[in-house]
Amino acid sequence: MEGNDLIATDEAAKILNVSAETLRRYTDEGKLPSQRTSGGHRRWSKAAVLAYAYQQRNNLNPEDTITVVESYPAVWDGLLIIKTDGSKIWHT
Repeated sequence: MEGNDLIATDEAAKILNVSAETLRRYTDEGKLPSQRTSGGHRRWSKAAVLAYAYQQRNNLNPEDTITVVESYPAVWDGLLIIKTDGSKIWHT
C-alpha cells in the first residue's frame, strides 16, 4: 500500500463502515481531509482513512498522531500511533 493512494467514496465509506453521506460530512466537518478530482469528485487518502478508522474504533484521543506505515512491501501493513505524551504504539 502506498501512503498516498487515493480512494473513491464507496471504498472509503466501506472501510469506515459509514454511508457516503456520513463520509462527506466528516470531510465537511474537517475530521477527514479529501481532494477533488478535475471532475469534482472527492478522493481520500487510503492511509488517512485507515488511520481515522483505527482511531475511531479504539477511542483514541483525536490529538494522537496515527501514521500508516508498511514494514515490508506486500507482506504486511501496520499503524504507528504517536500519543500526545510522546509514547509510541506499533499496531499490526
